[in-house]
Amino acid sequence: MIKSMTQEQATEGMNILKRAYELMHPNMPDEDAVKNADQTAAGLITCVSACFLILMILMTLFGQRMKRIGIRWHVLNCSIWGLLHLAHNASFGDTNKAPWPGYIKDQQWVDAAKQVECFTRSVFPAGREHKS
Repeated sequence: MIKSMTQEQATEGMNILKRAYELMHPNMPDEDAVKNADQTAAGLITCVSACFLILMILMTLFGQRMKRIGIRWHVLNCSIWGLLHLAHNASFGDTNKAPWPGYIKDQQWVDAAKQVECFTRSVFPAGREHKS
């Protein structure tokens, strides 16, 4: 026969199991530390990516080696949309890993967050290869 338990007994049992797990695995970081580490890593990747995108924009605008053909403008377009996507993802990305959640406070952007994400992910056309 199965005996039912109260909410207090269930909570006490869970606390005992949690404490036993902590004793068996003393070096495991807590959830907040893992979340902070994920956010820090995402923030670092976002900053490095933004630096490379800005470098690509500068090379596209002022570079001497790239001809003024379609590929130059395509790189410029993708770099600018990439910066927009980085800013959007840093604020509205995965809730556990977004480096700066709530950074974008513009209500129109907040209301259209899903549409902005879809648009910034779809700006890379699969078009034909340019032959010079």
